[in-house]
Amino acid sequence: MRSIKAKKIHDFVVDTLASGEWPVSRAKLGGVRLRQVTNAIKISAAQIYCDELKGLLPKGRYESMKNSLGAMTVMITDVFIRDEDWERIQFIEDAEKRKVELISCGSTKSIDEEKMNGEEKEIYEDETFNAFSSYLEKLPNDYPYIMPHVLGHLSRRYIYTNDEIPIFELNPIDKIDLQQP
Repeated sequence: MRSIKAKKIHDFVVDTLASGEWPVSRAKLGGVRLRQVTNAIKISAAQIYCDELKGLLPKGRYESMKNSLGAMTVMITDVFIRDEDWERIQFIEDAEKRKVELISCGSTKSIDEEKMNGEEKEIYEDETFNAFSSYLEKLPNDYPYIMPHVLGHLSRRYIYTNDEIPIFELNPIDKIDLQQP
């Protein structure tokens, strides 16, 4: 099993959004599921919060980040399009029309639960970023175990013991097509 630092995932999402070069295929996430992306962003936010409390970062850094997180859950499916939709829409020659179709495809799945797949529904099973921020800020500022508490809090579907996000890869036995004789 591979893993990747939460901060690296967070930075990738921020860089993707800042570039304006989205949507992109979920294949760009390299096996990280959408819920793991949102958890990585929460872990990164908690690290920034803790570093700010310790005086390692300037005051206001966490607040600035927190203010930009609210719309993130909804945008995740707009930014990272299902691989099959990505491939299906690539035939559109006009780049602007292709981008509009990709955004439309992603946003439809973020608001219509009947069109969501299991991975997309999974991110809505968890708390919003605003609820997570409220939880984080209710922990005592002098509590010495904020990060372990946060990791335990987020360990529902995926178990987090540090700031690394596990990436599960299929074993060769899992890749067998069960439809073939």
